[in-house]
Formats: sequence, structure tokens, C-alpha cells
Amino acid sequence: MNFTNHTILADARPCPVAAHAAPGPSHLGSHTSPVSLGYGVLIALLLLVIPGTIVARVGRLTWPTAVAVGPALTYGVVALAIVPFGALGVPWNAWTALFALAIVAAIALCLRIPLARVRDVDAEARAVGRGPALVVAAGVLLGALLIGLAALRGLPNWQSIPSNWDSVWHANTVRFILDTGQASPTHMGELRNVETHEALYYPSTFHALASVFSQLTGAAPTTAYTLSSLVAAIWLFPVSAATLTWQLLRTRTDQWRTAGAAATAAALSASFTALPYVEFDTASMPNLAAYGMAVPTMVLVVSALRHRDRIPLAVLALLGVFSVHITGGVIVVLFVAAWWLVDALWHPVRGRVADFVNLVLIAIPTAALLLPQFLGVLQQAEIIVGHAFVTHEGKKRALIDAMVQHTRHLNDFPIQWVLIILAAIGAVILLVRRIWWPLAVWLLLVVSIVHSSAPFGGPIGTLTGKFSDLFYSDPRRLSGVITMLLTAAVGIAVFTLASAAVAGARRLVGKGGQRAWNAATAAILVAVSVGIGLAYLPRAQFLFGEKYDRVLVDAKDLEAWAYLATLPGARDTLIGDANTDGTAWMYAVAGLHPLWTHYDFPVQQGPGYNRFIFWAYADDADTDPRVAAAVKALNIRYVVTSTPVVRGFVMPDGLVSLDTSRSWKKIYDNGEARIYEWAQ
Repeated sequence: MNFTNHTILADARPCPVAAHAAPGPSHLGSHTSPVSLGYGVLIALLLLVIPGTIVARVGRLTWPTAVAVGPALTYGVVALAIVPFGALGVPWNAWTALFALAIVAAIALCLRIPLARVRDVDAEARAVGRGPALVVAAGVLLGALLIGLAALRGLPNWQSIPSNWDSVWHANTVRFILDTGQASPTHMGELRNVETHEALYYPSTFHALASVFSQLTGAAPTTAYTLSSLVAAIWLFPVSAATLTWQLLRTRTDQWRTAGAAATAAALSASFTALPYVEFDTASMPNLAAYGMAVPTMVLVVSALRHRDRIPLAVLALLGVFSVHITGGVIVVLFVAAWWLVDALWHPVRGRVADFVNLVLIAIPTAALLLPQFLGVLQQAEIIVGHAFVTHEGKKRALIDAMVQHTRHLNDFPIQWVLIILAAIGAVILLVRRIWWPLAVWLLLVVSIVHSSAPFGGPIGTLTGKFSDLFYSDPRRLSGVITMLLTAAVGIAVFTLASAAVAGARRLVGKGGQRAWNAATAAILVAVSVGIGLAYLPRAQFLFGEKYDRVLVDAKDLEAWAYLATLPGARDTLIGDANTDGTAWMYAVAGLHPLWTHYDFPVQQGPGYNRFIFWAYADDADTDPRVAAAVKALNIRYVVTSTPVVRGFVMPDGLVSLDTSRSWKKIYDNGEARIYEWAQ
């Protein structure tokens, strides 16, 4: 979402009180932080990975597997705690988070005794060796470094207030959890529905972990939000690419070749634009994190059919993914179902019935734990289904866009033909090797993108629409899932081509040891991965930093909020504001309580009669008695307005002409932000 300036009918000259009394931005103490970028990313990464890895190791997972599924298990621990904590009034903070981790780890330790009877020792002997594991780890680190480089170059103003649509809600949620200790996703109406506190489900697991990071480091909520998002972008997708590639090839070739392809896919994951860069640009951070954890969780679920002692860990990881964002859980279910129907049903692990029973043993407890969240989502089903992203360009254009990863957020960039061609080669290799389930998923997703862009009728359109609605019928989200499949396919293709080229050169030269030729293969893979990554680095760094532009909230807004925070009663009353400008950030940044804590469509009434009256008629207070009643009911003493507003929207009708109303006295004006006090 871009932003543009809109003129507000008010005196542009600073009020005298503003010129003398407004403290600078540093007085806010919540938009700055002593945390450096490198230190913050490191601590956020450790916080994301280590708790889940501890649980995984207690549950007897190998180190590589434990690290891969660690983030999902970390979020699983958080999700397991915040709902009952919220219901019982137990505050969520660093200490109660540590308590929750200790309880889950103790349960995992106690389960080792009964689960020992179903351990498959022979299968565990086939775990990845140290050498192949190190090769995969090197690929993951290279991919993470390339994504991190894009973030470092693209985010010089990383502690500024981002201007994208959803970031204000995420930062406000982190602040809300820090202030209240309430992190349950079923209690988010207390933040969003300011007047009525009507129940609202919103997945808050991502924000709950970010709040712990904020407590541990002293980082501001906005900083905690940004760093948690960066870690998800930098770490999760190289791990996801490596994990998926390993799962596809491990039973088809030896460990070293599988490791080489997995490492290549991990390194090349930094080059794809849809994930993580577009998701970061749109501030879909819980969605971003859930997408990044979906594949490791899917692989853990699949492995639990043979390693039945992993079933409790699979439940915990699946709970974590669903609780970060439901679409991530949908991806896990989609991938597992496709693998089951296309592959495992014909080549069962322990037998068709036994495999199905094991999947049920994972699904039932997960569904039971998620029941409060599912019930909350059902109440919002109409809102989710109501999303539409029709392009009006026809089905043929939609099909081409779906096949070449050219959705609306990417049509300003050239198509990544190198990656698309390599993915096609990888798809052929998968087809030849009879690894068909990823191709089936790809086909379903392409059809869904076409339907979302140019809907088609009939029974097929109805069924496709039901599936697409699970992803908000958004081609962007559906393309993100395709990116996971393409990353694995490209990794397989590049490794296969490089291996074939080196094998041909070896036959031609006729000399040289195996180790030297392996080193040559590795050098080619690193060169290709780095070369492609650097070629696409400009778009990656642009998408990382595009909305950290200090357009929606700049120094003048911060100065205004700092001044407002010094006024009598400002912290004890609701601050009247618009739902289309940047003033919703005053909560995350300054601890003030705005009437709107998220951007909303200006034609939307939203829950609460008085809030709508204020939104529509505040500047008519001289003649409309409903305004005075609404101001009293909402406990509003001050109003803040600011420019610019979200592109395509305008200031609410009730806030356009406050200067002409005798009921509102302007007490501050710095040419961009204005503060009014109720004068009746």
C-alpha cells in the first residue's frame, strides 16, 4: 500500500504552544532502542530456535531435525500457553514463557518412557550423517546471508515507523501484550474493538514471542516487531527449502546427493521474490512466519508415520503453525494430503490403515487444542470469504501470471525467467523420478490463482473457490505457496545440471581425485547461487525497505505525540483520531490510546455506535448533540489528526473541519500534525 498527501482544512502555521513546548522524538522513548540490528537479529533468532530445539532434543529428535522444526515447536509452546493463560488471567511475560517451556519440556521428558515402546531404532539409524548435515547447513547459512544482505542494504531506517497497511496492528498488538499481559488470540477484541471490546479472534502467537523479545532486550514494540519479522524472513525460508528438497529426494538417491540438492535449494531461496520479500513488504508477518514453518512441520508429520514416538512433537509443531497463522496450517495439511494421496497411499510406510491411524492421532489432538481458535475464525468467515482480487485481465493472462510468478505485487519487476526455466527443468526431473505430489499441488495452486484473478463458474469453480478462500482468494498468498515448490525444483535442477557438467568434464579430462571434482561441483553451486542472488538483490532490498520510508509517520508526528503525552489526562482518556492516517501508531510508539488501533476502510462503521458517530460527525459538535454524547461515552478529551493518509482514502468526514467548530480548540499545529481539545 502506497501513501500520498491529502490536504486537511486547518491552519498550516505552528501554534505558539507547539513552538515552545513540544519535546523532540527522543522523549517518546519507545520508537528508539539500544538494540543494534545485528545483535537484535541474533537474539531474535536464538529466541525463535532454541526453545523449540530444546523440546525437540528432549523428544529424541536428531540435531538437524531439531533445529529445522525448532521454530514451529517454539511457537507451539507459546500457543499452548497463551490461551489458557489468557482465560485464567495469568499474565504472559518472559517468566511465564519460561515456565511454559519448562512444563512442555518436562512433559516431553516424561513421554519418553511410554513412547520408547514404539521407537523405530532401525529407521533412526538412517538419520542424516554429520557430513551431509554440514553441507545442508552451509547452504542454509548462505541463503540466510544473502537474505540478510538484502535486509541490511534495504533497511537503513529499520527503526523508523513502517508505512504499510498491517504493521501498525502488529506493533500495537505487541504493545498491548506488554501492557496487559493478555496474549490470547481470543482476546484481541480488547485492543481492536476499542468501544465495545467485542470478542475478536486474531492469531497472536507471533506477537506474543515478539513481546518476550522486547522484555528481554528492552527493545521498543516497533523494534521487536521489525526484528522478529526480519528473523522469520532470513532464517525460515532457507531451512524450508532445504527441508522440502531433502524430503523429496532422500528415498530416491544417496545422502550426499540429497544434501547437495538441499543445500543448493536453501542458497537459492534468497533469490525468489514472493517469499520472503513481498510478504515482508505487505507486512503480512504472521503469514510470513507460518509459511516459513509449514514445510518443516509437514516433514515432521510425515516422519511420524515411521517414527511414531514423534507424534506428540508433530502435534505441538502443527499447533504452532496454525496459531501463528491459519494459512500456514492449511499448507501443512495440503502438502501432507497431497503426499498421502499421490505417494504414500500407493507406497505406505507401515501399511495404509496404520499410516491413516497415525495421521488421525496427530490430527485429533491438534484440532482439539485449536478448537477455541477455530470457533473464533468461524465468526469471521464472511469477512475472509469477502476478500476478492479480480484482475479483470482474463483467464489467459491470469494463467500466464500464475505460471511465471507475476502477481500484482511483482508486475513492476521483470519476470525471473532464469528461475522459472530452472524450475521447469526441476519439474521434469521430479516427473522422471516419479515424485508427483509437488506437481499435483502446483497444478491445484495455479488453477486457484486463475480462479482468484478471473473467476470461472460451474462445480469446478465452486470447489476451487472454497479452496482459494482458505488463502483469502489472494493470488499473492497462493503464489507464495508455489514459491516453496519452485525453490525445491530449482535446487534439484541446478544441482543435477552442475553434477552432470562436472561428470562430463571429468570424463573429458580423465584424471583428478573424487574430492577435487566434488569441490569443483560445490564451487559451481556456490557461484550460481551467489550470482543469481546478487542479480536479484536490488529488488529484494527494495521490497525490504520500501515501506520504511518515514512517510506515514515522521518526526513531526512523533513530536506531536510527545507533546500530547505531556498534556493533562492524555494517558487516561481515549485520543480521538482517524482510521486512515498514521495516528494509530501513537499506542505502539507513545503508549497513548487512540480510538482506532488499526487502519480500517473509511466507509466502515465498525463495532460501536459512538465510534461511528465520532468518525462521521465530530466536527458537527456545535449542532449535533449525538457528538457530545459520543465524546462523553468514549471518554475523549483530545483529537489528533495528521497527513498523509493511506492512498486512495480520505480523512473521515467528522475530522475534516474541526477548525470551524467552537467545540474543538486547536492547541497544537506543526504544519502536519494537529491536536484539538474538547471545549464544551
